This record gives sequence, C-alpha cells and structure tokens, in this order.
Amino acid sequence: MSYYEQVKNGGLVVDLDSENLGDEGAQKLAQALKNSKSKVQDLRLCGNDIGDDGAMALAEAFQSTPTLQLLGLSHNNIGVQGAMALAEAFKSTPKLQQLALILNKIGDEGVMALAEALKSTPTLQLLALCHNNIGDEGAMAIAEALKNTPTLQELVLNFNKIGVQGAMALAEAFKSTPTLQRLGLFQNNIGDEGAMALAEALKNTPTLQLLALCQNNIGDQGAMAIAKALKNTPTLQELGLCYNKIGVQGAMALAEALKSTPTLQRLGLFQNNIGDEGAMALAEALKNTPTLHELRLSHNNIGVQGAMAIAKALKNASTLQLLWNLLSNPNSLLNRISIVGDDRAWVMDAWKQAKKLNYNSSSLFLHLSWNQIGEDGATAIAAALNTNSTLVKLYFDGNNISESLKRRIEDDLSVERRKMRRLKLESSTS
Repeated sequence: MSYYEQVKNGGLVVDLDSENLGDEGAQKLAQALKNSKSKVQDLRLCGNDIGDDGAMALAEAFQSTPTLQLLGLSHNNIGVQGAMALAEAFKSTPKLQQLALILNKIGDEGVMALAEALKSTPTLQLLALCHNNIGDEGAMAIAEALKNTPTLQELVLNFNKIGVQGAMALAEAFKSTPTLQRLGLFQNNIGDEGAMALAEALKNTPTLQLLALCQNNIGDQGAMAIAKALKNTPTLQELGLCYNKIGVQGAMALAEALKSTPTLQRLGLFQNNIGDEGAMALAEALKNTPTLHELRLSHNNIGVQGAMAIAKALKNASTLQLLWNLLSNPNSLLNRISIVGDDRAWVMDAWKQAKKLNYNSSSLFLHLSWNQIGEDGATAIAAALNTNSTLVKLYFDGNNISESLKRRIEDDLSVERRKMRRLKLESSTS
C-alpha cells in the first residue's frame, strides 16, 4: 500500500521523513488528505525539499484534517508565503500539539502570521522554529501567542537573530506558560540584559528542565542573574552557557548556585574565560552537587591552580563526569534529540549510534582540552584519578603536555582498570 493510499484509508501516523517528495509529492499528499476518510494525527514531512507551493497545497488540505496533532516540516524550503498559508490552515487544527519548522526560511513575517494563528491552538505543547532568521519582531509575536498556549512544554528558537527586546518579550510571556520544561535559545544575541530578563522569568517556570543559552554574548552580569534565579528552578537538569563571555565573577556565582540546584545534571561552560579562580570555585562546589555528572570546561584559560583544585574535587566526586558536554555542541546527538524531537527516524538512528559507545551513567569523561594546565596540573589530575574508578576517556590535548608524560600517565593507571574501563588518553578537535 502506497503512503497516498494509507492516508486515504485513514492512517493515523504518516511518516514520510526524507522521502524527497518535493512540491509535487507534497501536492499529491495534500490531495490524499482531502479524502473524507483521512484521520491523520501525526504527519512527518521533514527533509523533503518542500517549498511554498507544496506548503500551500498542504495548508489547504489541513482544513480537512481537524484531527492533526503533530506536524513536522523541518529541513525544507518553506518561505513566507508557505508559512502564511500554514498559519491560515491552523485555524482548522484545534488539536495541534507539536509544530516543528526547523531549518526553513520563514523569517519574521512568516513567524508573525504563525504566531497569530497559534492563538487558536490552546493545546500546543512543542514549538520548534530554529534556523529561520527570526529577529526581535518575530520573537515578540511568538511571545504574544504564548499567552494563549498554557500547555506549552518546549520552545526551541536556536540559531536565529533574537536580541534583547525579543528576549524581554519572551520572558514576560513565560508568566503564562507554567508548564514550560525546555527552552532553547542557542546562538541568538540576547546579551546580559536579555539573560537578566529571562532569569527573572524563571520564577514563573517551576517545571523547567533544560535552559540552553549558549552563544548569546552573555557576560558576568547575565550569568550572575541566572545563578541567582536557579533557586527558583527546582527541576532544572541541564544548563548550557557555552560560547559566552562569562568570567570569574559569573563562574563564582554559578558555583554558589549549584548548592541550590539539587537536580542539576549538566552544566556547560565551554568557551568562556573563567580562569583558575572560576575553576577553583566550581571545584569547591562539586562537593555539594551529588547529581552533577557533566561539566564542560574546555577553552577557559584554566591553569595549574585550577587543575589542582579540580584534581582535589575528583577524589570526592564519585558521580561526576567532567564531560565533553553534548548539550553545548550544536551538532551533537543530545542537542538534536532532546530539544528538536521531531525527525523521529534520524533520532532513532542517532540513539543506535550512541548506544554503540556502550557508556553507562557512572562513566567519567574528563575533558579539559585547550586550557593552560601544563604538566603539573595534568600530573595532579592523573594522581586524583587513582581514587576515582569511573574514568573512561581522558582529554588533555592543547595543554602543553608532552607525549612522554601522556604515556607515563596512562602506564601509571593499572592495566586491569584500563581493561575494565577502556581507559584511553584521547585527542579532541574541540
């Protein structure tokens, strides 16, 4: 049975991700959807090179599919006209729960039309609009729409052009989204002022689990505001602040905040400038963070003193993974899986690849590449690992450590332990 026949005969789930449909295939599918027997609830059309013509045909068909709950149109070529047509169609899909339009070309004008239509979808739970050239105007329109989506759980706006005004509008809107669990604003430009506004909004998001603010030009003031707000997020598990401008003061504030975040599991601070003093503060905080198992500190100007402090913390941090933090990597499996959640076929394949690594929850990945820890710092950390039996891989490259010392560190750790944990001194490109 072809997928067109499947749709005509009342199929509830239609998964056509990456089928190279193009506009012509989308138009044929739209014709099938118009059949009175169609009861499609879950329609996945990601990665099909669908443009405005295909989107407009589908939009017309959606007027005959009031049962639609999930719509995935990510990785296509939909522009303003297609977005506007879809927006009009959403007035006829009152049960819509998940909408993903990642990697299209809808821009502010298209987003404004979509936002207006979403006021008619009170059941919306996920809205993903990454890579769409959305600026402050579009973000403000989304913020206005959020006031009518009390069930929203996941908002993903990564890789856009949202600035301070857009962030402030979204922060105000979060007063109306008490169920929000995941917020992705990776690679925008909200700065300290936007971060401070979002920090204030955290008072209204008691169920928040993931906050991704990497690459947003956030400095110490923004980091300190977020740190202060963490006491209002009792369910927060992942905080991404990589690729920002956070220094010693921001790192110290975050270290202090770790005492008030009993559920935090992952903290990404890759590519900031916390230095030895910030690393020492974070190392001290690790004694009081039993759930934290991922902390990425590469590219942070950490020297011997910071490395020594981390080495001392490792002796007591049996569950900690100082990890190459997947949350903070825009190309990583975890980022795509946890905050995109639309391209199901791709996600399942990613999980299979991840499973091949065969790492368990107690595994330790120590990633301190591209700092200035030197041979003394490396030696101290290696010595500390003799009391921390969870190490799997150790990343030291970019730290002025000789190959002979690397080999000696590896040889000093027992043969049996390497056999059990597959210990390997790794090189990393990050």
